[in-house]
Amino acid sequence: MRGLPPAAYRGFVLVFGVVLMVMGAERGYAFVAGVPGHVAVSDCHFESGSKRDGWACSGPFTAEDGSVRIDRVRIRPLLYARPNGAIGVKVVGPSATSAWEPDPWLLLPAGGGLVLFMLSAFGLWSTLRPDQDGPKAAEDAELAEARRQLAARRAELAQLREDHFPDFPPEPLRRWSR
Repeated sequence: MRGLPPAAYRGFVLVFGVVLMVMGAERGYAFVAGVPGHVAVSDCHFESGSKRDGWACSGPFTAEDGSVRIDRVRIRPLLYARPNGAIGVKVVGPSATSAWEPDPWLLLPAGGGLVLFMLSAFGLWSTLRPDQDGPKAAEDAELAEARRQLAARRAELAQLREDHFPDFPPEPLRRWSR
């Protein structure tokens, strides 16, 4: 049983990269271009059983410059310790429902997905591009060059034969030279 072609593996990596980018898109955007502010924690409860245990907290968000006010946002990801007071976060915009802690490590899924996407997209492009000259094209070019050189040598030989031996019958030599 043969494995999948390399393009299929690169396609799987490409899809995985896109999934990671989509999963981390909101938190990445919030980190890079989000509105900084604070959440005054009003509700907190411990969540267990998901990917990670921690404190799920929410409350009203107020931007540092006062330009954005949201009545209720959920702080993401889950917090390791129950907070006391306001927490510094970033939101995507005035209609956000999630507030993200400004932690550079939260960019890892989106950044990793972007790297996987770019590497696999380049790999697919280099494998599947229509102008690609594969090994067969190189062999064909080499064979065509050898045939061209052989035809040139035959023409030179015929010219030499005609110049030096004008009475020699050319037909028997042609029969033997092929």
